[in-house]
Amino acid sequence: MTDKIDKPRDHCGVFGVYGHPQAAQVTFLGLHALQHRGQEGSGIVTSYQEPPRSKPKFLSHRGFGLVNDVFKPESIFTDVLKGESAIGHNRYSTSGASDNAANIQPIMVNYRGGNVAVAHNGNLTNFRAIRRKLQDTGTIFQTTSDTEIILHLIARSSEEEQIRQILEALNMVEGAFSLAILTDTMMVAARDPLGVRPLAVGRLGDAFLIASETCAFDIVDAEYICDVHPGEVLVFDRETLKTGEAKSFRLDAMGTPPRHCIFEYVYFSRPDSTIFNESVDKVRRKLGKALAAEFGSVEKWETDFRAVGAMRGIGWVVLYQDATGKRFFNQWVNEHDVGHPAGATPILVMDVFEHAFMTDYGLKRADYIAAFFKNIDWKAAEARLK
Repeated sequence: MTDKIDKPRDHCGVFGVYGHPQAAQVTFLGLHALQHRGQEGSGIVTSYQEPPRSKPKFLSHRGFGLVNDVFKPESIFTDVLKGESAIGHNRYSTSGASDNAANIQPIMVNYRGGNVAVAHNGNLTNFRAIRRKLQDTGTIFQTTSDTEIILHLIARSSEEEQIRQILEALNMVEGAFSLAILTDTMMVAARDPLGVRPLAVGRLGDAFLIASETCAFDIVDAEYICDVHPGEVLVFDRETLKTGEAKSFRLDAMGTPPRHCIFEYVYFSRPDSTIFNESVDKVRRKLGKALAAEFGSVEKWETDFRAVGAMRGIGWVVLYQDATGKRFFNQWVNEHDVGHPAGATPILVMDVFEHAFMTDYGLKRADYIAAFFKNIDWKAAEARLK
């Protein structure tokens, strides 16, 4: 099983709701807004206490495909995904174990402390060593996902209080993680000390929401409150609903200088999101302006117009156009990249693309894109604009 460890790519999407009578429906809409962060699979887990039952139970629905396809028919929300709290996940993984349905998140278990489920955006860098150690002591893994080790560490903790079990587990893992964790009594939002991936907090009436991007709040008309700080763990429970204040805990390494991922601005996020306290669209426009300042006057790039493909590139090109006077047009448009891999090119400013990402990976993509555009009848394309 260790030969094909599943490593979700960094741009998965997580969403969570605590204290809303239609938690699953709200989570569904949030995941729809985060569809661009993962199209391989989607899942929702809810916590439901059925009167007169004294103990809550977890209900789950997960599947391969887009959000709209996974959660059909609509009766799923009334007959299956009941409850006032829920977490959801959009998945985008590498090949290998990507066809394993068990890897679709949220992943949930039942242990001595009750039910717990986790949805994870990021990559744990020390998961192989922890997984090997756990296997050596008899732990049985149900998935090939690095996320599962968090659940095992929680279950094996010697701490009595559940939040202390979660904190102990998170202090043992390294790497990037933005987590939505659901238990029988609370929802937890946690972010790694470096703050590599974003995680935001919102409010919908009395309910609290968490999401990878703020655009997921807009679709349900929720208010964006703040980001989860790097190294912070926030707890939303019944007391939170009464006071309006989440409980805040710190991971041991909190206070480390943050290392935000630039690709959230360049590549992953929707332009209408606020990431790391900055508007994604404004950042992309600034990058386009900087790109024009550095490369716009070079004779090699004195062409009649530029083309942009994928929504991510528009902000860049608009400011590039304003600064250089060069025209551009859209070659294609995706509805928030729904149904299109998140590998859609973030910026296609034709002749200057290879200078935007001076890496082997970027240059390979630039070669591919250049070959693609060689087959376009540019005169015919420009004529359609007149």
